[in-house]
Amino acid sequence: MDGELSIHMTGLQIHSESFRELLAEFLGTVVLGGLGFSVNANLFLKNISSPLLTPWVWGLALTSAIYVCGGVSGGHVNPTVTLGLASVGKLSWSKVPHYIIGQFVGAFAGSALTYLVYFEAISKFTRDNPEAQNLTSSIFVGVSTSPVNNYTKFIDQPIDNKKSIIVMQCIYMKLRS
Repeated sequence: MDGELSIHMTGLQIHSESFRELLAEFLGTVVLGGLGFSVNANLFLKNISSPLLTPWVWGLALTSAIYVCGGVSGGHVNPTVTLGLASVGKLSWSKVPHYIIGQFVGAFAGSALTYLVYFEAISKFTRDNPEAQNLTSSIFVGVSTSPVNNYTKFIDQPIDNKKSIIVMQCIYMKLRS
């Protein structure tokens, strides 16, 4: 990483642009995962199916994540977005590794925080439903509840990511103006 890290009486200043971007992507991804996975956990553990609430909360989580890190890194919070923008020349390839590192570590931290918050409830669920232990993975992984073939699942991801990129670009343009 270029630059240096210095602490002043008024706060922390990070002079390294690369480290600021890594940290921004980390924090943005923690916000996205923490909010999104928490709503998944809450609905799953209460056995509530909400086709409206879940997308709205994930949309708000994505918007919040972009506001957290958009001014520093552009608010990618997803390796697909980072690779997509780099492939069309909107992001330097030299930035891709530290963006993706921040995103992966941030996703893990957001998942871990959610797991810690809901640990007791998840443990109780798996104790009370030993045959359904693997179902708790749906808190952290998108699981289709309808019978969809693998081709449809594969096509669904780029389409959903394209929608996220459009929202991200609109918010980013607003932050920059």
